[in-house]
Amino acid sequence: MEGESSEPAAAGAGQGVDPAGVAIALDAAAHNARSGALTYLDEAGVAAHRREVATNGFVSANNYFPDLILPLRAEALARLGHFAEAGASLKTLASDCDRCARVQRVAAALRHDWPRADRWFALVAARSPDVPYSDWGMILLWNGDYDAAIAKFAAAHRISSHFADLLEMWGEALMQKGRSDLALAKFDEANKYTPNWGRLHLEWGKALGYLGRHGDAKKQFELASQLDLSAGDAAALARQRAAHA
Repeated sequence: MEGESSEPAAAGAGQGVDPAGVAIALDAAAHNARSGALTYLDEAGVAAHRREVATNGFVSANNYFPDLILPLRAEALARLGHFAEAGASLKTLASDCDRCARVQRVAAALRHDWPRADRWFALVAARSPDVPYSDWGMILLWNGDYDAAIAKFAAAHRISSHFADLLEMWGEALMQKGRSDLALAKFDEANKYTPNWGRLHLEWGKALGYLGRHGDAKKQFELASQLDLSAGDAAALARQRAAHA
């Protein structure tokens, strides 16, 4: 099977909330990185002033947009492994808050409670059928159910064709199925919307490498090296560049 596992590991559980980590996550969300998917969570080297801006920005924005900001903060906590604190962050919001339900399903997936994650997805999808829930496909991708993930990405794409996230993850799922040739088209399409996304160029390079196009793969890896990457993606990039040296 091609490609590395895309399943993330929850970090820091039981160690107390790290304010800097939450601030970094909020910073990423505020900058709309990966559509709020918090790609900078493990970037310990993010400058202190950016953490301060993220923290102050959260306090200010939460006064005006609690239904938006609190779920983002809760997801940041969940992705850091602080599930109890994440749940507590959502208690003041309405029970029909779809963004809150998204956090619940992401938290369930991070704990590998796949049935619970599916129940949350089904609930929100039934309540808001016109929303492209590409993250349902993401959860299935994490769980190794690649055919089901691809079906969810295709359904989300029919609703909204301009989401780079779902296109990139669709490409990852295709790679996992040994269809790097088909993945290239997804990465190319995603690049139209987010040409400066480091992970996209990393995965694109991997697909090219699997197809024996090592020169083109190196070009994608070089692009990725010049863009923002999580610590995990930076490590994966280093391995790929070493393998193609």
